[in-house]
Amino acid sequence: MEYASKAVENGGTALGLKCRDGVVLAVEKPVLNKMLLPTSNRRIHSVDEAHGVAVTGFVADARQIVNRARDEAIGYEET
Repeated sequence: MEYASKAVENGGTALGLKCRDGVVLAVEKPVLNKMLLPTSNRRIHSVDEAHGVAVTGFVADARQIVNRARDEAIGYEET
């Protein structure tokens, strides 16, 4: 329970807007390290050519979920 509470505390804001032409994903991006590039974004991932994910919380946990979503998308395409 404490792990989940800590993840919520560390999470930023994610916003998804649906419009006629597509979807816009936006995330709050705090710059924690001076060595990170300002143009890099580790919180918005593409699953495949038609799907994307915006994540908050721990980035390592999100990477595992995104990898699983990519595997599921590949399996769906194969069937």
